[in-house]
Amino acid sequence: MLCPSCGYDNIEGVDSCENCMEPLRDLDVPRADATSGLVRSVMEDELGSLERKEFVAARVDENVGDVLRRMKESNVSCALVLEGEEELAGIFTLQDALRKVGVDSSRAETLPVREVMTPKPEALRETDSVAAAFNKIAVGGFRHVPLITETGGYRILSVEHLLDYIAHQDW
Repeated sequence: MLCPSCGYDNIEGVDSCENCMEPLRDLDVPRADATSGLVRSVMEDELGSLERKEFVAARVDENVGDVLRRMKESNVSCALVLEGEEELAGIFTLQDALRKVGVDSSRAETLPVREVMTPKPEALRETDSVAAAFNKIAVGGFRHVPLITETGGYRILSVEHLLDYIAHQDW
């Protein structure tokens, strides 16, 4: 990376010029005003603008079998687990069911979802950008991320939502 102050050719990724110590860390940060199309939209569009899809909410003391049945009926692959009326306690996914419960359906009928959910999941807000969601999902290795609404409620954001966003935009 060339230093704009002294012209020194620095190696990629350094925070400051090795010759004049001028800061370089902000030079290669993408900016929405310098882009167009998909890149600009991903950086500017808020998650609140994405299509809302149904999700399942479960109580921490609810058994895994009941939660799985409701997930199947709603054709979704995860449920938000709530403590009380509004506090997000965790997220329960089909992956959790397969890894932690297995195929023993009798165990699922007595096992509380709190014992197999992923506790205290990282969440995003509706005002976060689509780019923030791509980052959270890619870096965290998540398929689903809870989304906190402007009213304090919850939604689910999934990889599917992000792919739908890309596929249905007119670039």
